[in-house]
Amino acid sequence: MSDAVRVLIINEPSDLGAAFRATLEHSPALRTVGEEELQDSATTCVILAFAPEIGPAALASLRERAPGARILVAFQVADAAEIGRFTAAGSDAFVARCAPPREICTAILSLARGLPLHEGDLEVPAPEDVAAESLGLTPREAEVLRFLSAGFSNKEVA
Repeated sequence: MSDAVRVLIINEPSDLGAAFRATLEHSPALRTVGEEELQDSATTCVILAFAPEIGPAALASLRERAPGARILVAFQVADAAEIGRFTAAGSDAFVARCAPPREICTAILSLARGLPLHEGDLEVPAPEDVAAESLGLTPREAEVLRFLSAGFSNKEVA
């Protein structure tokens, strides 16, 4: 059984690109799942929901169906009132949609582990960096290997 953090992506916008999905799916510490696995409480589940594709009412419904899950809402633009509505609906944290995929993965891992997301210079080391070091690979070599194993062409990786 894997101890990877389960990630359920809700309403993923088509404009995120393949690099985002590949980074998420090829991180050894994360495992993307479907809604049918929400009830499984064997490992932590983080729901990554994209606003405005999902609204506060839909988020509240998700919270009811998965009370133990952590909910991370990715915003393109949000004002204080909108963040307040999402917080009241059950969101645990927020991240910018334009953030690099690795940063979003770090936010997911931090949220799953109960660590602060934005506390000064505190950073959670990326698990793939630890794995790459143990194999003698640089972080870029490990990233290229993940993308190539996912079927990306040399041109797409470059």
